[in-house]
Amino acid sequence: MVPLTAQCDARAVDWSEIGGTWWRLRPASWADEAAIAEYGRGPDPSWIGIAASSPPQRAHDVVQEFVKGAAGDFGLVHLAVLKESDAIIGMIGAQKHGPDIVEIVYGIAPAWRGRGLATEMLTSLTRAAQDQDASRRYELVIDPSNAASRRVAEKSGYRCVGTRDSFVKATGETYEDLLYVPSWQVD
Repeated sequence: MVPLTAQCDARAVDWSEIGGTWWRLRPASWADEAAIAEYGRGPDPSWIGIAASSPPQRAHDVVQEFVKGAAGDFGLVHLAVLKESDAIIGMIGAQKHGPDIVEIVYGIAPAWRGRGLATEMLTSLTRAAQDQDASRRYELVIDPSNAASRRVAEKSGYRCVGTRDSFVKATGETYEDLLYVPSWQVD
């Protein structure tokens, strides 16, 4: 079992069965560093946690955080890969915020956007969370200008419940984001 939340936590969600007909989730490993570095040099590396102006070392740092799992700054992250080739096409992660709140983050490689992958990943993970660990609050924090991510959230059964200020350590700036929770958790 690979837990959604911190290791040694009795309340956890199993990621091992999350996947679609053509993709699956798997933990990141050091073998992924070259592929992540290649995405870091691409047109939109932010989906994998790399800013466009980042030095080449950033890919190593990202893989290091992914491999740390729940203990890392990014929280527990799994890569979405093609079943047939194991090529990385997306990522989804969960970061604990206190004992009962889990923030879910996801990103899709630019060439794979618009195919329903983000919606499938989020819907599958949310269904597993509801079935296995519904006592926690699951949250998405979305930039108001990101219409595609808002659509993914809504298609996956999330509802906007307000806003949250988000501090981005890399830039030192604070942004007002939209806060979404699964509809089964809306009061």
